[in-house]
Amino acid sequence: MLPPAHHEPARPVVLTRLFADTRSYNEIDGIPTSSDYWLLTEQLRGAFGFDGYVSSDFGAISGLGLSNHAVAANDSEAVRMFLTAGGSVNGHDFGSNYEQLVVGLVESGRVPITVLDTAVANVLRVKTRLGLVPTNQTAYSPYTDETRVQSSLGDNAAHRALAERAARESVVLLRNEDNTLPLDPAKTRRLLVVGPNADEARTGGPPHGLCHAPLSPFPPPPGFS
Repeated sequence: MLPPAHHEPARPVVLTRLFADTRSYNEIDGIPTSSDYWLLTEQLRGAFGFDGYVSSDFGAISGLGLSNHAVAANDSEAVRMFLTAGGSVNGHDFGSNYEQLVVGLVESGRVPITVLDTAVANVLRVKTRLGLVPTNQTAYSPYTDETRVQSSLGDNAAHRALAERAARESVVLLRNEDNTLPLDPAKTRRLLVVGPNADEARTGGPPHGLCHAPLSPFPPPPGFS
């Protein structure tokens, strides 16, 4: 169970009326986050007041199977665990088969219809707030203006400006006391590089970069050993 120190950085983010949460690939105390009812429902919704929808990162649901955590015997069981934990949206695990798996789970009784209702309601609530679901019943239409997604909700000047502001305000400056940097090879003959990234480039997964690519041999900077 996560200690409170790990909760607090997430709480103010949720309080900004966060609309969506994406589940990662890791686990906490042996329980994958994509199937953790305590994390997705008791903490995220109960303790933090989150009322948006939970989506899986690409492969976070299928990873409940033998390819990663090995807590689900098959794809159907993985989806069942995700939904009952509090999830809604399939990131990129099963494509259109996700809906078929959900239907099969409900028809077989392995997932109560109330669980599906909750998962769907969480998505529709967000879509309504974004103006993607008409609320005027006298002029109801099942379709929405798709250009609004791009112009108002997607890539636009206001959002780019906000992203730039966030990047600028998140920069961390270090104090270079006693002009420690740059290192002087004449004064520093040995340099200790430690940690999980010392001899391995952990740059994420495809398609964004290589994951756990070994650095062999590790080249020391000129003048250092």
